[in-house]
Amino acid sequence: MALLSEKIELQNQAYSQYMAQANSVGLSGEWQEKVKNGSIELSKITDEDLADKIKDFQDFYEKAIEAKDAIADLHEEIAKLYKDKFNNVSDKYEGDLALLGHLTNVYKTGMDTLQAQGYKGSTIYYKALQKAETESIGVLKEELKSMIDAYSAAMNSGEIEKGSSAWYDMQKAINSVKESIQDAELSLLQYEKSMRELNWEYFDYMEDRISNITDEADFLIDLMANGKLFDDKGQMTDTGMATMGLHGQNYNVDMAQADQYAKAIKELNAEIAKDPYNTDLIERRQELLELQRKSILAAEDEKQAMIDLVKDGIEAQLDSLKDLIDAYTDSLDSAKDLYDYQKKVKEQSDEIASLQKQLSAYAGDNSEETKATIQKIQVDLSKAMEELQETEYDRYITDQKKLLDDLYNEYELSLNARLDNVDAFLSDMIDSINANSSSISDTIQQECANVGYTLSETMNSIWTNEGGAFTVISKYGEQFLSQNTSTLNAILGIKAYTDALIAKADAEAKAKAEATKKQTEASKPASQPSKPSTPSTPSKPARTDKDYYGVALAIWNGNYGWGTGNTRVSRLQAKGFDANRVQSIVNQMGREGYVRSGAWVGRYQGIRDLSPYHYNKYAVGLKNAPKAENAWVNELGNESIIKPSENAIVTHIAKGDSVLTADATRNIWDMASDPSDFISKNLFSNGVRSDVEPRVYVDNRKIGEVEFNLPNVLNYEDFMRRMQRDNKFEGMIQDMTIGIVAGKSSLAKNKYRW
Repeated sequence: MALLSEKIELQNQAYSQYMAQANSVGLSGEWQEKVKNGSIELSKITDEDLADKIKDFQDFYEKAIEAKDAIADLHEEIAKLYKDKFNNVSDKYEGDLALLGHLTNVYKTGMDTLQAQGYKGSTIYYKALQKAETESIGVLKEELKSMIDAYSAAMNSGEIEKGSSAWYDMQKAINSVKESIQDAELSLLQYEKSMRELNWEYFDYMEDRISNITDEADFLIDLMANGKLFDDKGQMTDTGMATMGLHGQNYNVDMAQADQYAKAIKELNAEIAKDPYNTDLIERRQELLELQRKSILAAEDEKQAMIDLVKDGIEAQLDSLKDLIDAYTDSLDSAKDLYDYQKKVKEQSDEIASLQKQLSAYAGDNSEETKATIQKIQVDLSKAMEELQETEYDRYITDQKKLLDDLYNEYELSLNARLDNVDAFLSDMIDSINANSSSISDTIQQECANVGYTLSETMNSIWTNEGGAFTVISKYGEQFLSQNTSTLNAILGIKAYTDALIAKADAEAKAKAEATKKQTEASKPASQPSKPSTPSTPSKPARTDKDYYGVALAIWNGNYGWGTGNTRVSRLQAKGFDANRVQSIVNQMGREGYVRSGAWVGRYQGIRDLSPYHYNKYAVGLKNAPKAENAWVNELGNESIIKPSENAIVTHIAKGDSVLTADATRNIWDMASDPSDFISKNLFSNGVRSDVEPRVYVDNRKIGEVEFNLPNVLNYEDFMRRMQRDNKFEGMIQDMTIGIVAGKSSLAKNKYRW
């Protein structure tokens, strides 16, 4: 595009020159219009001068038109290049998006594989999907920004018109990326929702397995319902106690589930507080509330079942007592009948005896008046005694019946009084169940064996106390879920199994996700490695609008080192500029005519001085900056910046870097700025002769001469060998040369003695 822009400029110049030459021919405006309209037949022109002018004008004008047509063609080519550059943006990011899409597909297949294996799923995959989607969003946003930048550059260039097919294509591509970003953001929300629902699914799975405990207990209760729960005296049998134990177990399980639902509801309330309009959370809370209520009512039903069972036992005992009382009452009635019979027999016997006695009495003539009186008295006394005995016996029978009635009533009241205090009764029942857990276990095992049913591991662990708990069940209250009972231990075992199921799925998902990520990263082309930024190569600062306009003005003004064509593009990019945007501003300035008219001063970002916008402002080297300013450096390679104006500078130091002292830095600067002066002041002072002609060369430049006068040296070769082997001599030379450069004192050489 830069080359085509140069060609357009050349063609514009050519057009202007051809038109200027055409206008200089001297052909009148009327004839010029005829030439332009093609309404002249040159062969019919008889005026040779006019004909020559027409021919010359026509030649120049046709060449101008050719230049103009070339300009149009070049503009079309530039427009196509802008479109190509725009399209290249998608190609640039297509590879990364394809790899991330591959990751997403593999993760989703991994979830399907887990489900095919019988697992519920793993949040690890959803987190991996979220990460891949987040990376995709980052790439898509970069792509969108690049597209918008390319679109803006294309539109600012004026080469592509709004409403053209190219414009619609770019709009469609940009909108497609925007939609992809929205889809990816939607996927993030869906993954978050799926993770939440997966956690709920695992919780529901755990509660369903816990509910299996009560379902199995209900089956066993129904199985024993036709058995004899009480004996003939109303005492609870082993079957009745086993039934009572299962109801108690269900009571504990139901209340444990109610507490677990309460905990889950509390956690949901915290989430709802953060997101009060999330209907998913609200509906889930309502679902758990209904399950909690159901569990509480189920527990109350189990408590009532235990009460009803005891009531049945009390009624059986009272029925047995009533039968006993009725039998005793019957025996009393039978005794009275016997007594009446005996009395009647005795009366009849006495009457016969009396009659016999009277017959005997009438056998003598003796006076019997006194005897009769005595006899009458004895008869009356005997009769009175019999009547008294009969009265006492009737009273005895009545008292016995009343006593039995009172005994029944008092026993009934005593038994029913236990049911009035539910808490005390429940505690008694729980104690009784725990005390008889062994017989309950035996009964349950026997009942299952009778029908060929195998008890579940969970139910078996509760009643055989495989968990080592002290009791089977406990009364509901504070710290209920922390009680050491075999029932709660069984529930905790189900929770542990659920956690292990999650861990197993997570482990497989993690291994698969990490392997997939590693393989995908390894498959990336070597030409696109991931390069972390390093402090040793800091990124260039973002360029401001003022920078862009300043550089564009400097390019128009010329002589600021930006060059033309590819050279300009590379230099702009090296300075952190978008070359296309700079060129579009340059084109805009040309169209507006501000630069040529001198009207740019103060019109663009208030720029009045172009010196800061020189490409290589400090590349040639400058010992002291003329003023405090933001400067461009390192355009031709790394440059050292000496800042005596600051006491200290924080900078990154990589491992192995050297830090020179301030003196060493000054020496290096002085050495580099004026080697001759530096050497004459430092290396050839303190005892070195100054009356000799210098002849020391650095970079083929004569900077000084040293003359050594050694009168005692007879053998030059021997002298040189000794110097080579003399470590002290080597150290002295180092201190006299690089030591001074490094900041050491020039007197350091005096420490050496021979």
